[in-house]
Amino acid sequence: MIGLFANEKHAITNEIDVKKIEQIIDKIKYINDNLCHYVIKLYYEYSDIISENNVKDINEELKHKYKNNIIDIKNDIQKIKKCNLIISPSHSDTYFILSELFKDYDNNVLVICYDMHSDTYDYNDDLWKGNVFSKLLKENVIENLIVYGIPKSKINNSLNDIPVDIKENIKIKAAMLYKEDGNDAMVSYLNSVVGDIFQQEEASSLKKEIVNMYMPIELTNCPEVDNAHLSGNIKYEIQDIFQNKYEYGIEYYDPYVFDYTTMSYAETYQTYYLSGKYKHFSATIVPCETGGEEAVFKIYVDGNKVFSCQITDTSKPQKIDLEVTGGEELKIAFINGYQADLLLAEPYLYEN
Repeated sequence: MIGLFANEKHAITNEIDVKKIEQIIDKIKYINDNLCHYVIKLYYEYSDIISENNVKDINEELKHKYKNNIIDIKNDIQKIKKCNLIISPSHSDTYFILSELFKDYDNNVLVICYDMHSDTYDYNDDLWKGNVFSKLLKENVIENLIVYGIPKSKINNSLNDIPVDIKENIKIKAAMLYKEDGNDAMVSYLNSVVGDIFQQEEASSLKKEIVNMYMPIELTNCPEVDNAHLSGNIKYEIQDIFQNKYEYGIEYYDPYVFDYTTMSYAETYQTYYLSGKYKHFSATIVPCETGGEEAVFKIYVDGNKVFSCQITDTSKPQKIDLEVTGGEELKIAFINGYQADLLLAEPYLYEN
């Protein structure tokens, strides 16, 4: 059934760009998606109508051609739910129709808007033809928006006015895809919104930002700002006593100092400056070789002890995962460890 929602007069056929419609159909007809297949089926079913140059009013032509299959909706919203296809003459009518459908309609709805203005200006403004779809997106009435056939100048103007939180939501989803499914999934997703939500330059910049966000930073890339008798050797392609292999680590041999004034082992340490830019720290503490005395290993963030363990030459690898959001300084410390050979494996910082 075809529903006509007609509070405004439809455009006459000679104002419809048939070639542009054909170009859009050519773009989606090879997409392996049920909704796209449905649109293609509808297009070919009604293509003779939109192609006739002598049609003065689409409403009248549809009524004439399909007679018993036409529902004149007017303002009766219940009639909408009986329709397979709804023809809306205006942007505001489209907003009304979709909002009402969303209230208690379980089926998926595909919206095609010809002669579209992008309709993604700021949803905080009162409803007008320029923000229909940004409002529908914000209100979770529709989940996705594909824009075809708009001049580049209109796209650029609209993209500059896309509400910030729509872009932020896309950024969050892209970051999640990168973290869970890898770089290719993130790149594919961002490429799919170029021209709709982001300009190419914005998308390229966002790709780099997300990669850097999750790229591990070696702890030793941070400047050392304090040291008390602790020296570590940076090593790559190193393995522990259990033959576990690591890409990078800091080997500490004999990390102890004895305080003869107190006749006890003193704390030795290295302090790195984080500048408050990291959120997470991870590493593994494990013996590198046999021998030596038991050591106490500690980590401090801004003077607060956040990790501590005892380690001997038979200790299993102990994984370290710490929240360091806003931390300015991270201190690695040992007590005792006389002649011990210990490895802080893969000590990485993350911005996210």
